[in-house]
Amino acid sequence: MDATISGLDGEFDLNAAVMVNGQFTGVLKIMRADCDVSFVDMQIAALAHLAAGAADLPVPQVINRSDGAALGHIPDKDGAMRLVWMLSALPGRQLGNHRPHTPALMTQIGTALGGLTTAL
Repeated sequence: MDATISGLDGEFDLNAAVMVNGQFTGVLKIMRADCDVSFVDMQIAALAHLAAGAADLPVPQVINRSDGAALGHIPDKDGAMRLVWMLSALPGRQLGNHRPHTPALMTQIGTALGGLTTAL
């Protein structure tokens, strides 16, 4: 894949927007050095569960590698192996870059999170 990547905010891990031909197509996730594979496996299983049972929710899909695997490993600058995986992009903007945070927007987010909780 010929792509351009740029950093995205993340809580624990490195996240990057993947742009192909100028279009936001995915999020590359590079997990922290001590991340257990079971943590990512759980996230992948949760996304599959949501995709199967909550088609009305905007849920990204895992983009498998060319060999069909969902996860890969790459060394960081210190030689520590990091888990890497990729998700499809969803339309919209990062909440941190959106202003104002109106009551209507917060209600929409709450409704979506309620639907997500119910679906899980």
